[in-house]
Amino acid sequence: MHEIFNEEVERGDTYPQESISTLEQFEAYFFSGDSFVLLRGNYSTAEEVEPKASSQDWNHDLLGFFYVKPNFPGRCSHICNGGFVVNPTHRGLGVGGILAKAFLKVVPIIGFKASMFNLVFESNTASIRLWRRLGFKEIGRVPKAGRLRGQGAVGENGEKGEGYVDAIQFYWDFESMPIPACVDEA
Repeated sequence: MHEIFNEEVERGDTYPQESISTLEQFEAYFFSGDSFVLLRGNYSTAEEVEPKASSQDWNHDLLGFFYVKPNFPGRCSHICNGGFVVNPTHRGLGVGGILAKAFLKVVPIIGFKASMFNLVFESNTASIRLWRRLGFKEIGRVPKAGRLRGQGAVGENGEKGEGYVDAIQFYWDFESMPIPACVDEA
């Protein structure tokens, strides 16, 4: 998970971090709340998952993962945030949709009343499509929220450089918004 997350950060077009993390930094960031992992296979308990010798061995079975943690402190901690990563090996296969549907199922169970995604960069079209399809409310836009790779002017080497991109904010109220029927099909 650490290596896959660092690859995502290194790509520079979905997460706001500018540098890769040590294992300790990754654990502090990603595991500071509740975390969920989607593996290939059929398991009833975590104990049934066999250990792997190396991260390369996990690449085949680790489909994606996400965290859930409070978006704000104290009196506003009933609103959560989530961070999602789909293993690049398995992109385009619907893994993001499975993770999103699992998010909608587990968040109210673990006690959150609402969810807010602060920085869904407008260049992340797959994520935007997913949240819109599931019925998340668009509650705001942050102009030039992120300086992302591949969004700027074309340089001398023919590659696009960094450029500023707006972020869309998505919201879900678990007390007033009905969970879509497609979530139960997951």
